[in-house]
Amino acid sequence: GVFWLIVLGVGVGGGSARPPNGAPGPAFVFLGVGNPGAFDSTPGFRGSSSENGVPPEALFKAWETWCRLRKLRLIGSCRADRLEGAAGAALSDHGRSSLLASRMMIRVAQMGLARRNLELKANDRDPGRSREICEELGAETRGVLLQEDTYFDVPRGRLKLRRERGALAHLIAYERPNDSGQRESRYRIVEVEDDLGLEAALASALGIKTMVRKARQLFLYEGVRIHLDCVDALGSFIEFEGVATPENPDLARFEALLADLRHRLGIQDSDLIGCSYCDLVLASAAP
Repeated sequence: GVFWLIVLGVGVGGGSARPPNGAPGPAFVFLGVGNPGAFDSTPGFRGSSSENGVPPEALFKAWETWCRLRKLRLIGSCRADRLEGAAGAALSDHGRSSLLASRMMIRVAQMGLARRNLELKANDRDPGRSREICEELGAETRGVLLQEDTYFDVPRGRLKLRRERGALAHLIAYERPNDSGQRESRYRIVEVEDDLGLEAALASALGIKTMVRKARQLFLYEGVRIHLDCVDALGSFIEFEGVATPENPDLARFEALLADLRHRLGIQDSDLIGCSYCDLVLASAAP
């Protein structure tokens, strides 16, 4: 796995350890409380949070998440300095001593390697019949999930904040080719407690591309997640996701199973979709 470390403690100075190339987004950050000029002398901590009204706690949580994603090479460095600077300014504007004193600790977290799945997406021409077929197969139903995905503007892959009714939000970073048919997806998921604060901070630093709302009926069948999606403003879709596990990381085992499911649900070549719901929403809104 990959480790990131943030040290918040009482000290006489402050600074940030940066990579050799000077790129923003440090893996190790030392924030001093005792010296009131610590932030002022730290490169990268500049700007103002007042223009966006983002609470300093939310900015700092967003910055922590950014560091993790940057460390894992999921996001480029072009806009990291803006978020880092906003976080530092927010801490300074709202009283660094009181905020940091309340967070005086050492936090060490571990994130595992990227998860992988083999997936397929298609238009669903008959949602009722698709549901019946899943039930006839004996697939385990997990109910209907109401989801809202906010996509951010990133230079590489895709980054979305997923809210789901009755569950914690998650920040999901993923990369996959825009190919129709079966394709591999690599992704990482970060659990989020303060979803509103994180969204505000990331929107300020990155910008929001679009939002996707959907009702997802979830079935599980022999290690494959079957999604019967009804997406606002788009229509009905089917997704298959064969998820690799640490015990069985080989995705090749899902190729025949996804092909069989495609045959059983009558998915034709013309039904296949290579892009994401984000791309479809943007295309539908284009003049």
